Amino acid sequence: MSVRTRTLMRSPRTYLIAAIALAALALSLAAARPALAASAEPWWHLEVIPTPTNLPPGGEGVIEVLATNVGDAPVDGKAHPVTVSDMLPARLKAEVMVGRAARRSYPIGGGKEFEETTMTCPEPAELKEKQEKNELSCTYNTKLAEFESLMIQIKVKVEAPEEGEPLETELANKAELKGGGGVTPPAETRPLKISSAPVQFGVNRFELKPEEAGGESIASEAGSHPFQITNYLNLNLKLENWPLEQFPKGHMLPSLPALPRDFIFHLPPGVIGNPTAVETCSESDFAAVQNLKNLCPASSVLGVAVLHILEPQTFGDAVLAVPVFNLEPRRAAEGVPGEPARFGFFAAHTLVFIDTEVNSEEEYAATVTVHNASQVAEVLSSIVTFWGDPGNEVHDEARGWLCVEGERYAQSELLTCKPPEPRPTRSFLLLPTTCHKKLSASLEGRSWPAPGAPEGFPLERQEFEIVEEITGCDTLEFNPKIEVVPESHEASTPTALTVKVKVPSEGTVSPEGRAQSAVNATTVKLPDGVVLNPGAGDGLLTCFARAESPIQQFREEEERDEVGLEAGPPLASQIGNDHFTASTPTCLNQSKVGTVKIKTPLLNHDIDGALYLANENTNPFEPPLVLYLVVDDKPDGILVKLAGTTAVDPNTGQLTSTFENTPQLPFEELEVKFFKGGRSSVSTPPYCGDFITTGSFTPWSTVTPSSPGSPVPVATEPSQPGHEQLLISSGPNKSACTFPGNPLPFAPSLVAGPVPNAEGQGGLNAGQYTDFNVTIKVPDGNQAPKTLSMKLPAGVAAKLATVEPCPAANRDASPPSCPASSLVGETTALAGLGSEPVTLHGNLYLTQGYNGAPFGLLAVTHAVVGPEYAGRRTFNLGEIPIRSTINVDPNTAVVSIDTTDAIPQFVKGAPAQLKELNVRVNRKEFQFNPTNCSPLKIEGQMIGYQGTAGHLESPMQLNGCDKLHFDPGFEAEVEGQGSKEKGVGFKVITTSKGIGEGNIAKVFVALPIQLPSRLTTIQKACLAKIFEENPASCPEGSNIGSAHIETPVLKNPLSGPAYLVSHGNAAFPDVEFVLQGEGIKLILDGKTDIKKGITYSRFESTPDAPFTRFETTLPAGPHSALTANVPESKKFNLCGQKLLMPTEITGQNGVLIKQTTRIKIKGCKKVIKHLTRKQKLAKALKECRKHHKKGKKRKACERAARKKYGAKKPAAKHHRK
Repeated sequence: MSVRTRTLMRSPRTYLIAAIALAALALSLAAARPALAASAEPWWHLEVIPTPTNLPPGGEGVIEVLATNVGDAPVDGKAHPVTVSDMLPARLKAEVMVGRAARRSYPIGGGKEFEETTMTCPEPAELKEKQEKNELSCTYNTKLAEFESLMIQIKVKVEAPEEGEPLETELANKAELKGGGGVTPPAETRPLKISSAPVQFGVNRFELKPEEAGGESIASEAGSHPFQITNYLNLNLKLENWPLEQFPKGHMLPSLPALPRDFIFHLPPGVIGNPTAVETCSESDFAAVQNLKNLCPASSVLGVAVLHILEPQTFGDAVLAVPVFNLEPRRAAEGVPGEPARFGFFAAHTLVFIDTEVNSEEEYAATVTVHNASQVAEVLSSIVTFWGDPGNEVHDEARGWLCVEGERYAQSELLTCKPPEPRPTRSFLLLPTTCHKKLSASLEGRSWPAPGAPEGFPLERQEFEIVEEITGCDTLEFNPKIEVVPESHEASTPTALTVKVKVPSEGTVSPEGRAQSAVNATTVKLPDGVVLNPGAGDGLLTCFARAESPIQQFREEEERDEVGLEAGPPLASQIGNDHFTASTPTCLNQSKVGTVKIKTPLLNHDIDGALYLANENTNPFEPPLVLYLVVDDKPDGILVKLAGTTAVDPNTGQLTSTFENTPQLPFEELEVKFFKGGRSSVSTPPYCGDFITTGSFTPWSTVTPSSPGSPVPVATEPSQPGHEQLLISSGPNKSACTFPGNPLPFAPSLVAGPVPNAEGQGGLNAGQYTDFNVTIKVPDGNQAPKTLSMKLPAGVAAKLATVEPCPAANRDASPPSCPASSLVGETTALAGLGSEPVTLHGNLYLTQGYNGAPFGLLAVTHAVVGPEYAGRRTFNLGEIPIRSTINVDPNTAVVSIDTTDAIPQFVKGAPAQLKELNVRVNRKEFQFNPTNCSPLKIEGQMIGYQGTAGHLESPMQLNGCDKLHFDPGFEAEVEGQGSKEKGVGFKVITTSKGIGEGNIAKVFVALPIQLPSRLTTIQKACLAKIFEENPASCPEGSNIGSAHIETPVLKNPLSGPAYLVSHGNAAFPDVEFVLQGEGIKLILDGKTDIKKGITYSRFESTPDAPFTRFETTLPAGPHSALTANVPESKKFNLCGQKLLMPTEITGQNGVLIKQTTRIKIKGCKKVIKHLTRKQKLAKALKECRKHHKKGKKRKACERAARKKYGAKKPAAKHHRK
């Protein structure tokens, strides 16, 4: 900030340093207490000013005693003479002593333009004696107006030290004042420095005193309005020879070693100046100078400045008293910041502007700056007083130009000092409301360039104690209130939310009382049920603490997104609110979650700000969240940056916000309004009713170095007609109310079925590979879903053989780490209430089985929300795994899926608010459709967190079944040789091309009469009850065989035994095949009937599942199912029998195949055929031709064959002689 000086006349500019101007804006509280009445009376300030500041041993100097009437009444020196005395140390010898009313001066030219009033002082010849008696004094016996000074100057000789004494030392000096009719001030005992060192640019004395009326005591009561605050500033001086023509009265005068350029005053936190206490003077009136005064009205006066100046051309060595005005603050312009308050005065032809700022790097204390001062005149010392109650009538004699003469020494009789109309009613000064610590102010600055210092001499920051300790905190009142009002009064609805903190301000602005304690910490706990709205995060960015934060480095310069935290402290320290820089925040609008409005008694208008979401704890999401409350009020130059936390209960989602170590600054109302719309930050409770917000405020008055303070509980008041707070009067979308104690409704809906895959296959086309989609919706205001069970239609299955299931260790890891080889689909969840939920994506994996299930599913939702930038998203709540079992019904092969992990209601405190769940199985050539085009349905059940079950159902009907090829292979074989004890063995083999073919629905066969059922085996059938409990417990005699099925669904075949099972209502037992493999168990039921010795077998509910080979084996043995029905002479040998089996095979698509299956007979011996001699001859001749070429050998072979197999000659008849 700066003070501008402007020369209005052609005469040289005059440099004037204003000491302290008090102005601040902040956030504090106020209460009222009657103030002590004050009456107008003079009181004095004594100051001893050595020139030079370092009195040289063996040299000379001047000791100046300046006595200023800083009271509100003139001094009648005639009735009450004023005596000012000084007791010099022994090494300083007085040579000349003069005194005068310090405002009088000789202008250039030697003529007396103004009358000078002198004091009666000792003559030089008397000084030695009076010094030895400690009687060096001067007396004043004329009227001295308010804020005028008496100046005693003693020219001294500084004796060299005696042998053995130090060359440099400090010597005690004592100045006193008596008389004057006012309070006698304490003696001034500041030591004098003896040194031969050159005087350096710097401060000899700096004090800032909050004073009670009369000046006898320091104001130190917490929250009180001091009578006035006075700043005393003396600079280091040197003694300089001035030309005699400029100073006829003497040429050894004080001067500055360098001309000050800038002074910056840092006030302590909690010391407040209220610029609305009096009206302001416009800059045009302030700059309009007429007759050595400007046009600022007396009603804009806040105090008086007393300036000891050295200006050789016009005023000489003089002390001027001028009014201090409350000016219109400078508004922000290009390159020039605004400010909350501005003060100024006019003296010696120069306008002095005193600029202010609220310093966010110093606990929001006021910083006051005087900048680029004039280099013509010198201000040797100053006393600047600000009144605590500017309207107090005791100040009427020192208010404005007509009361404090300033530069106007000749007054017209027509111009009189008048009280202001109307009289100001607001206090200007306020002390802090925290105790147990001293108050300190500091000063720093720089001179104009000087020889050896091209940048000027720096004035290092120096700290000075103001008040040893503020007291009385235990008697301060503290009565803040809180209001919480939603925009929507419908349950389970995203809503704007307005939170107001109200603080009584009467004691802050009224002189007749004390302020309430300022707020140190605020905690607001929203009602249970008011939770975060996930939809708010979809377009939300975050604001970084500082530029070097990760990710921020990827941003363009014009997109810098930071609030401004010091480089050193860790991020977690920001919630202490004492490490923010004064840089302008550059948080992006996309990180804004609300607006802020502050009404303060220190300004005539509200100031606006914003609430931003901080980057801390959002990625990864680890509550509490951090919020930035930022007020960047450029017109007033006010910058407030506060970090607070919002803790989210991990089990209920309840929100608790806390801001700690907030500034000691007063406000009447702080309003935070969270945005409205579908992406509002919060949603209303699910129930109807009047909900109370609770919390606590910690007053600064209870904070000590060893204690964080004592919170005071607060709560919102119940709603009243016309003044509703968090009142919920209907369900969402004006639906019926549900009141606490009753379960919320629960009516989820389901839409599911096959959809075309990326290749355009599937959809509702029977038998094809397809994607499969499941969408479940939960209406707003319903119970949160907890578990889900789904039953797929018969024939909906997948090619598990092509997937490597995720191992159990990977599945159960945190987070899960399933490989891509187990990925089968993706998930999409819509989370949040209202019209703009957030979309969360995830993956679906096939896993190894658990909990007795052969397989499982793992849905992993990536809970990341917000725009993507620099490879990351705004919020990362991690991975949300939901495990499910996949079971296959053993009788129907229907697949059911059941979640075993609860669907989370909250994730790290963030409500899931599941609005829609979409699961899509889309692995290539994985899932396929049934081959049945009859109406089907997907069924399920979802259970809410309050125990209500919601039925789910979605119809499904495929088409194109008539286009499916259906031509299964079917063959049978039987062992040719049976026996009475073991019957015969029988085998049936069914084949198919697998996926893409029509599947078998029914099979009917009629065994030939030659293969009847064995009665002895039927009598050993297993009882149904035993079988249903455990097939392995069935008696051995019921096990009649086995089956083996090969399917493209699984890597390995299913196989298992076949049992005869007796059902009570059936004449004959069924054949039950128990097939198992890869954790899956299937039971195929074949109905048996026997009529007239013929056995009929019907499989009427074959699963709609693809297979390539199904082999049934019923072996011969003690428990064989069949025997041979042949003539007894055949001895159970079926060889030579023609066995035909009528067969009907019905496809799932309705195609019927009827055939007669010829049963192959295995194991029969070949029949030996006897040849005739002719046949034998032919065969022998053939062999001769085969092995011998034409020739002798072949002829010989043929002769032999004919001889052996040729026709026999008849026997010769013998005749008897």
